[in-house]
Parts: sequence; structure tokens; C-alpha cells
Amino acid sequence: VNGPTGWGLVFKDHNSVTTFSACKRDDISVDPIMAEALGIRWAIQLARDQGLNSVSIFSNASTVVDCIN
Repeated sequence: VNGPTGWGLVFKDHNSVTTFSACKRDDISVDPIMAEALGIRWAIQLARDQGLNSVSIFSNASTVVDCIN
């Protein structure tokens, strides 16, 4: 895979109200599954930095989600 990799995320509270959103781009070339895994890791790091103790992660990359669960 060639070119930059980009990620986006949205944090919502228990009422589904958006409380935070972000996007990021890195000049790395990785395959799509690795990109999804890195994106989820980034989301978990940001959630921890914001003091969130309980999170639900939604992704269209079932292979990565199955590895986490």
C-alpha cells in the first residue's frame, strides 16, 4: 500500500452526544488491517488521556475488532 494513512474518530457520551472528534494523517504506508488497528490504538490512547474508564469501540474492520474482543 502506498501513500499516507489517515484516521478519524468520534467520542460520544451515554446519550449519543458527540463530546470529541479528531482526525490525523501520518506519512506511513500500511495495509488496511494495520491501519485500522493503529486507528483503534490511537482512539484508546486518546480515551485514556481524557480519563474515560469505559468505552465501546465501533469499527468496520471485523478482523481487528475480533482480535480485541
